[in-house]
Amino acid sequence: MKIKAILGILIFLLVVPAYAIAQSWHSTNQVTVAWDPVTLPDGAPGALTYDVWIVESTANKVSAVKLTRVANPPATVTFTTEGRYFLGVQSVRIISAGEEVTSEISWSDSTVATGDQPFGVVYYAAPPAATNLRMN
Repeated sequence: MKIKAILGILIFLLVVPAYAIAQSWHSTNQVTVAWDPVTLPDGAPGALTYDVWIVESTANKVSAVKLTRVANPPATVTFTTEGRYFLGVQSVRIISAGEEVTSEISWSDSTVATGDQPFGVVYYAAPPAATNLRMN
C-alpha cells in the first residue's frame, strides 16, 4: 500500500509541473492570433465570420469579452490593461439578417484548440520615458 501511495505522489509531482511548463506565455502589447478557417457544407446557406474573445487568465470564461468580429483569420489584438490573458475564437454562421448560429469558443489555453501548444499573453505597460536630461 505504501508503494502505491509513493508512486501516486511521484506521478503527481512529475505530471503537474509538466502541465504548467507546457503553456507558453508571451509578453507583448499586441498579438496577431491566427486559426484554420472553417467551411460550410456545399450548398449550405449563410456566411462565416469569427468573433475574437479575451478573458483574464484567472477569470471564469463566462466573464469573457468579445473584442471584434472578422471575416477571415487572422485578427490583431491590442492590450491596454495590464494582465495575463487567454484569447478565444468562435465561428459564427450568419444565415440571414438577425439569425446566427455559433460554435463553442476555442481558447488559447486549450491543448485541443491549439494542437497541444497552449499559450497566453502577458501585458505590462511601459514606464514613462525619462525627461529633463542634463549633465551633472
